[in-house]
Order: sequence, then C-alpha cells, then structure tokens
Amino acid sequence: MRALILLPAFNEAGITGSVLDAIVEQYPRLPVLVVDDGSTDGRAAEVEKRKVRMLTHPFNLGYGAALQTGFTHALNFSSPPT
Repeated sequence: MRALILLPAFNEAGITGSVLDAIVEQYPRLPVLVVDDGSTDGRAAEVEKRKVRMLTHPFNLGYGAALQTGFTHALNFSSPPT
C-alpha cells in the first residue's frame, strides 16, 4: 500500500512553509501533495521552495474540490519529484 500526504490550501501564506517543513521532518519518506485552491497571496512561492508536488486551481473552487483534485491525483500517483 502506498501513502500520500494531501494538503489543500487557500490563501495561507506564512503558514504553509512551516507546515510543510514539519510534515517533511516527521514523514521524510512520504510524498506530499499541496492543492492550491486558487490562492492569491503568493503562497505558491513557499511551496515551490520545497520538494513537494503542487497542483493549482485557476480560481477558488472550495475545500471539497481541492480534496477531489488531490484524491484523483493520488489514484494516478507514480513517484515523488526529484
């Protein structure tokens, strides 16, 4: 069985980076996927500095849609980024 940590995010700049650092520290072998739900606060830059996958909605679709995007990606997930 494979595992994936899914983190839906919307306009959470300043928090996302520290959360990702803590996740990677606690679970270094698990892949992490951030679903940016149309953020407009520059949060994407925090994610891009880390070795995690990120999918981005063009605009805010809501928490449920972010989860669905993550679940769909997880079903097709192959390998972590290099």
